[in-house]
Amino acid sequence: MKLHDAITSGVNHIFQNRLRAGLSILGILIGIASVLCMMAIGDGANQLIADDLERMGGPNQFQFTIRYRINRYGRWLWTKERYNLGDALAIEEQCPKVHFVLPKNERWNLLFISPEGNQARSILEGVTEQYADGMQWKVQSGRFLSENDIATATQVCVLGAQVAIDLFGEDPPLGQEIKIRYYWRNAVRCRVIGVMAPRGRTLRTGWSLDDVVCIPLTTYQQRISGDDYIERLTVFTEDEANMARVIEIARNIIRKRHRNMDDFIKRFGSKTQCFSFGIQNRPIELDQTPITEKGLTFNLKCCIMTIVID
Repeated sequence: MKLHDAITSGVNHIFQNRLRAGLSILGILIGIASVLCMMAIGDGANQLIADDLERMGGPNQFQFTIRYRINRYGRWLWTKERYNLGDALAIEEQCPKVHFVLPKNERWNLLFISPEGNQARSILEGVTEQYADGMQWKVQSGRFLSENDIATATQVCVLGAQVAIDLFGEDPPLGQEIKIRYYWRNAVRCRVIGVMAPRGRTLRTGWSLDDVVCIPLTTYQQRISGDDYIERLTVFTEDEANMARVIEIARNIIRKRHRNMDDFIKRFGSKTQCFSFGIQNRPIELDQTPITEKGLTFNLKCCIMTIVID
């Protein structure tokens, strides 16, 4: 049979069975369109997650937090050791593949009052001068905290974009003085030295990244909480770093600096609990069991959840 005859026969067959041919073609089109839509949704979700991770400082980071109590022999006991600034510096110096460490203390839902009496309830963060660079957060006006502000515990603050609008509206906040009321304690006065660029909301927690006020970590410790310890250490690593290995080395460094005690490091089961946002393409070793990160990546993409490395 010639090609012309085959084509003619096929076309005649289609016209003789119009309904069946039309439904077959429609099914093929729907199937192709569905696959293309799913691929587009997946690519869009990947980009959305990647952008959200960049707003949080990038994918190559993990955090140590404090475990305040432990259950020993059926009794809850308070832990005694806490992180300090020396721990952050020691991890930076001794731990390989680490760019820098950001110590941070924070309190939620604190009351901020402007000179005109405008009020806002936002998050207060005690941070160091590296915080803006580490979190990739640009200054819109003014400046961020300096090393001298940290060393001298200066009473200055940097406002998130939303807090600046809530307290001052369209008026420039630079140079203005705000009050920070920490529960029942006397209000602490801080001078506004900068306003950060808008960043939007994070998908991981849902809260606005612009609803934040940053003050020097030492000012936070001396004027707000009255405690000299650090609540959270965020460690930023290089792209090619083995995250599990870096976490173990960092934990050992902290243990050596605290009389070989590690019960205050927040743990899960019998291992250190860390929050890791790393997405890598190689397997990691956890408790001698190789586990590829495909599953972790899937959970992160679908749920925007915190990955616990035990």
